[in-house]
Amino acid sequence: MVNYLMLYYLYLRANWLSLMQYRLDFVVKNLSVLTLNLVLVAGLGIIFSQVGEIGGWTFHQVLFMFALGMVCRSVWHLLWVDMMSIGWLVRSGGMDRLLVRPLNPLFQIMAGYLDDDDWGELVVGLVGLVVAGRELGLGRQAGQVVLIGIFVLSGALIYAAIHLAANTTAFWLVSSHSMSLLAWELDNFSRYPLNIYGVGIRFLLTWVVPYGFAGFCPAMAFFGQGRLAALGWATPLVGVVVFALSYRLWLHGLASYQGTGS
Repeated sequence: MVNYLMLYYLYLRANWLSLMQYRLDFVVKNLSVLTLNLVLVAGLGIIFSQVGEIGGWTFHQVLFMFALGMVCRSVWHLLWVDMMSIGWLVRSGGMDRLLVRPLNPLFQIMAGYLDDDDWGELVVGLVGLVVAGRELGLGRQAGQVVLIGIFVLSGALIYAAIHLAANTTAFWLVSSHSMSLLAWELDNFSRYPLNIYGVGIRFLLTWVVPYGFAGFCPAMAFFGQGRLAALGWATPLVGVVVFALSYRLWLHGLASYQGTGS
């Protein structure tokens, strides 16, 4: 484990130095993403200026959920988005190159790339958490800050688990693009309180594709009640369990991998 942590640090350092070779491109890309996400938050504000509340939730409560989900997604996207390349690795034979190395192939995929254009989303999400948290009286105690950090890591792990499962289907389908795109698009539903949706979508986003545990559910640990609060406190456990299940699926797919034959 210690060796893998050291290797991960070295991968991150090398990837960061690579990004900094093109600093202007890095800045322009992230300013664009930052602007896009500011527009999304502004749109949320416009909605609340007209309706007052959504599903019984105030603007700052929804902003907290929205921003928490945004930070979870950006952490996954920045660090582990390259798992979306699994389909390409299977089709091109690049998986063979990973398998001959004395390292876990999934570790190589997750550590081998640092995204260059989602830092703007991370900044907007963090600022949103601070602004909403201040209005809701959250984040003033060290314990709350630590808890938010745990929820962010758990949410990022859930994102990783969902995308790992979706892209692992490439071992059987060869092209996992449709499944990967489905996983990518579904997270749009998780930006808002789950109770504004019908029973079917709530069930889907909680128990089938559990994006709800990367925004709405952990927020309930702070201002939910009863069952909703219990779901929020279960977020770290859900993250570990869902990723473990996805990893088992990955191992099953890897065991069935036959190479490209070329």
